[in-house]
Amino acid sequence: RLAQVLAEASALASAAERGDVAAFLEELQASSRRGFNVARSELADAAVQVGAPFGPLALRSLVDFATAAPCQGERMATASLLSMAGPGAASTPAEVKAEIVQAAVVKLAEMGGDVIKLIPRVLSAWGLGQGDINQATSEALAEAVLREMRRGALALA
Repeated sequence: RLAQVLAEASALASAAERGDVAAFLEELQASSRRGFNVARSELADAAVQVGAPFGPLALRSLVDFATAAPCQGERMATASLLSMAGPGAASTPAEVKAEIVQAAVVKLAEMGGDVIKLIPRVLSAWGLGQGDINQATSEALAEAVLREMRRGALALA
């Protein structure tokens, strides 16, 4: 079991080092099929192997993944894992961090559906609060919430 976890973490680490979003997602989905906690452990082990967090890669992967197909069931578990990958202990300049996270958040907000539930996790993982986001991001979030509320109201009618 330990050998399998290390092998999977190594595959994730290799994809992360190459910046290969497709391979990274493929490996993470394979891990997710073995269970959320297994995948979370393999993701953490991969970060240790790489020697650096892969938050920016996880953000790109999350947006690509959520864009490809609806995030439900097993796909939502994978998306959830991606949403929790922040910058780690690495020092990412605040402006760069805010810029890449806000771009991802706006894209997720535009997608709507269950994906918007991941936005607070992304913001938390990257240490961004309400005061750290710009007007455009705030507006995109407000629009997404209102859209989802209307959708829910229509479903109830």
